[in-house]
Amino acid sequence: MARQPYYFANGLMIRNSICAAPIDRQWGLVNGAVSRWDCDFHRQHARYVGLDIVGSAYVSTRGCTARGSLSVAGDDMISGLQRLTTTIHQQGARAILQLVHAGQRSL
Repeated sequence: MARQPYYFANGLMIRNSICAAPIDRQWGLVNGAVSRWDCDFHRQHARYVGLDIVGSAYVSTRGCTARGSLSVAGDDMISGLQRLTTTIHQQGARAILQLVHAGQRSL
């Protein structure tokens, strides 16, 4: 059975209504940068979904949820995040990044 495209109210179209739920694989580098394992994982899974949600990127170094999580706490993370986004887009999926802050449970 062929999956039909899905259209959001704002007109955004994704190739099907399947969504990859956010998973924090904790494969990020020590500083929170995207690793090749992150890209490999999403390259494999983005082939099948319309929307790939990259899980658990912390917004502040003091709000890290777990070692190996991805960081969006500084501009030095942009190039890796762009690489990950390009990887997902090349597979035909749209990308979303889940933002987190661990609050009182931070590392």
